[in-house]
Parts: sequence; C-alpha cells; structure tokens
Amino acid sequence: MTKSPHKDLNMLIEKMDDLSSLMMKIDSLQTEIFSAGFDETTFLKALSSGVPIDVNNLSKYNDIINYLRSAHAQIHDSASLSDNLLKLKESLIQVPRIKISLSIENPRADFEKDLFLWIKVNVMGRRPYLLDSQYDPSLLGGLVIYLNGHFIDLSLRSKLSDFYRKNMSHVLG
Repeated sequence: MTKSPHKDLNMLIEKMDDLSSLMMKIDSLQTEIFSAGFDETTFLKALSSGVPIDVNNLSKYNDIINYLRSAHAQIHDSASLSDNLLKLKESLIQVPRIKISLSIENPRADFEKDLFLWIKVNVMGRRPYLLDSQYDPSLLGGLVIYLNGHFIDLSLRSKLSDFYRKNMSHVLG
C-alpha cells in the first residue's frame, strides 16, 4: 500500500457502526482467496485491468478491491493481497474516531452525510475519520463533537449560556 497509512479510508467506511461488518468482510475475502476453488490467475488479471471484479464470486468485495487499487497496493499474488488486506485492517484500527452527540434521535441519511462532510472539512482538515454518532436527549438542539479528549459544543444550551453570560446585565435588567 502507499506510504500514507489511511489514503482515504472514508471511501470504504464513514461510521463506527459499519466498522465491524467491514472487518468481517475483509476476513471473508482473505478466507476466499485461500480457498481451494480460488482462481488466482484470473483474479489477478481482472485486478490489474481496473474493471470491477466478477471472478470467483468476488464482486461483493469490489469496494475493498477498488480501495486497494486507489491506494496503489502492490498485489502480485494471493499472499501479497492477504498482506495488503492485513495492512488495511491495521489502518482501519488506527483511523481517528469522532464521537458526536446529536439532539436528533434518528437523523435523515442526507443530514448525516452533510454532517460527516462538514466535520471532515472543518474539523479534520480532510483527513479520514470514523463517525460515532449517538442521540443525547439532554441536548435542546445542535450537537457536541468529541475528539481526542477535546470537545466542540455546538448545542443550543451552550449558545444560550454564552448569550446569557455576555448579556447578563441586559437579561437581568
């Protein structure tokens, strides 16, 4: 794989909820490439061609394979594919996690996608990360972002508290 350990792992995964299923999918691909019926020659030819893999019933792994292609992984045989899959799993474990608490219990998918992209650009400087979002009924509105022991409070409560603190003399009369 490339020198950058994470390339852009968000091509594969964005949310913590999906991490365990992706890890199991990588394990399953590793199992398949070492199975008795695996046609390594046909697979490697398809891999180098750059087209979606439809060999040995491996099309369900095209997302992983496309990621390895984009990361310029050097794959010459089953063993090197397995090594790259292991490196991918190690990279996934190292990707920073951002926890957010939301005032919305079941946000729409487009809201989560927009929020993910906003955090990636404005908080993470376009670096990959995994989003771990949860509903917090104590929030009146907005959200709180937690990263590496720091937090950004974008909740309505914090905005009202700031307003009150700055304008206490006007509020109290």
